[in-house]
Amino acid sequence: MSLDHVNQAPQRLDQPDPLQGRQWCPAPLAEYGLLGDTRTAALVSAAGSVDWLCVPAFDGEPLFGALLGGPAAGRFLTGPGQPASLVTRRYRKETATLETVWAARDGLLTLTEAMITEVAGQLLPSTILIRRLTAEQSPVRVTVIFDPRLGVRHRRPRVRQGRDLVCDWGPVATSLGSSPRVDLEPGRPLHLVVTPGTPLTFVLAIAYGEPLIHVRPAAAWDLVARDEARWQAGRRGLTTPSRSGTTWCGAC
Repeated sequence: MSLDHVNQAPQRLDQPDPLQGRQWCPAPLAEYGLLGDTRTAALVSAAGSVDWLCVPAFDGEPLFGALLGGPAAGRFLTGPGQPASLVTRRYRKETATLETVWAARDGLLTLTEAMITEVAGQLLPSTILIRRLTAEQSPVRVTVIFDPRLGVRHRRPRVRQGRDLVCDWGPVATSLGSSPRVDLEPGRPLHLVVTPGTPLTFVLAIAYGEPLIHVRPAAAWDLVARDEARWQAGRRGLTTPSRSGTTWCGAC
């Protein structure tokens, strides 16, 4: 797996938020996909919205809590910004990488996303979430909403703009980078056009009581490939059939 290096940024659109005015209704729990790194996990709707993620561990405070608290509790949406239908949703073979494909007019939009399990012994944050949007056949409009709200009080972060977007709440801090670079403001929808051959990659790094380490998107995508190779090499040890015949995965 390699990252397509591009210089052309996705086209930004000035248009109303397509979600504005709609009544919030979370998806049924069974329709959420699970991303995990063995320390914490994210629940992602079929619309491409991370509606649940606790930090720094499963029993920590929610950073994105829209699943229970609605939009005011925070979410991270990367999905179609125009009418689209779900085509497929699956994990890549023998990995914990989730792929969601939508059909939008004449084009296809694919969201590929994963969390990195192996970070020990490397200069990496303990939690890394990678999300990549790829268009095929024709350009596709997308909407991105990055709105972290920590805890049950839905606390807004202190924000610093630099090479990456940094949000912090004292001991908890996040860094959001993108390639090509786009300007995001927490809570403000961003409307873009993703074109074939120009994928849009987001990397969310999360630190808790430790230095915040920025991860370049190209390096993060390489980490996904490395993690997938580990999953495939150790698949027999990472799955355990239960008495009911259900197979449980070690991603979470």
